[in-house]
Amino acid sequence: MQGHFRGELRLYSFDSDFDQENKSNSKDTALGGLFYYQTDPLKNISVGVAARTGFDLGNSKTDSTYMLLPTNDENERFSYGALQEYWIKGEWADTAIKIGAQQVNTPFLNGHDIRLMPKTYRGVSVESKYFDNLLLHAMHFTDIMGWADTDFQSLSHFTDRTGTVTEDRGVSLVGAVWKPLKNLQLEAYDYQFWDMYNDMYGRMKYDHPFNDTFTGYVDLRYLAQNTVGKNLLNKEDSYMLGAGVGIKAYGADLQFVYANIGDDDIENPGGGRLMLLQQVAFSKRAEDNVYAGILQYDFGYLGLTGLTGNTSYGYYDSTESGPNASFDIKEWDFMLRYKFSEALKGWRATARYAIVDGDNSTGGAGYDRNDLRFQLTYKFAFDLNELLD
Repeated sequence: MQGHFRGELRLYSFDSDFDQENKSNSKDTALGGLFYYQTDPLKNISVGVAARTGFDLGNSKTDSTYMLLPTNDENERFSYGALQEYWIKGEWADTAIKIGAQQVNTPFLNGHDIRLMPKTYRGVSVESKYFDNLLLHAMHFTDIMGWADTDFQSLSHFTDRTGTVTEDRGVSLVGAVWKPLKNLQLEAYDYQFWDMYNDMYGRMKYDHPFNDTFTGYVDLRYLAQNTVGKNLLNKEDSYMLGAGVGIKAYGADLQFVYANIGDDDIENPGGGRLMLLQQVAFSKRAEDNVYAGILQYDFGYLGLTGLTGNTSYGYYDSTESGPNASFDIKEWDFMLRYKFSEALKGWRATARYAIVDGDNSTGGAGYDRNDLRFQLTYKFAFDLNELLD
């Protein structure tokens, strides 16, 4: 059958070295592959499959896992292969209906692609681009394949952090992304994690060019996470309020971020566009006030095409009293990425380093670490139709 094939090879090495002597370091090195095949549409119907594979590269069971690979009861990593997608899709009037195991890209249900493999979901999705400048979503999923899973499991059980959930109702969502102006984007989503909690998320992103060189922008986000039904996670109602302001010029992008979290941790089992996502710490801890500065730079402006960098500093100010009292966290992140071209087109190398400091005076000594990550990837694709001609 005619169609298209694409894939990605990934070599990842993650190493977290904790300062506390009696705390086990985390370390994983693995080689993985993602392989996708999609048929050409026949009477508006197409089908697709995708496989994942991961290979252990001599990891030690004495090191804590980074969830790059599956582990057994003795913390030994093992190589594996699994079918992570299989779906059928129909497209009519700029609207796609997809049934089966699939990747998803919404603010609080997505691939959460920060390990060797992305997360995928099993259910049904509808995506419509029928109206100009408006993207509509409606979805329901019952199962998830996590970062290092070899098969799908109940999404309700995956979300459970109490170990008591017996329900298996999954998540339903509706959402919209609207661009009324070229430089203005509005998002609104509602997620129903049945008998657990409801997410209502809104975002406004506005870019304003001051001249041909300088562009300023504002990024506002709000998430209300409220308990629903049986409240199987025994949560408190919570929220995330976030704001970012930034300016771009001469290849640089400087942004300042603030986030405030409500009375409970923010749940994000399917990934989440939290206001701040650093290498180790995120803006999701109950009653935190989060402050950050982020500087990104494209060295192509200096003639080094393909090289980009990023550095950020985040301060997570915890409440000092009450049930959510905890230690403050400071994190410095540094990242360099090079995207190859010409004969090595498709290859990309990334080096990331984080220095994380928990306030030792309030119990944060066990959080102190240096976190080093190397990622080498290769993407490829070809059209089976051309091979058969």
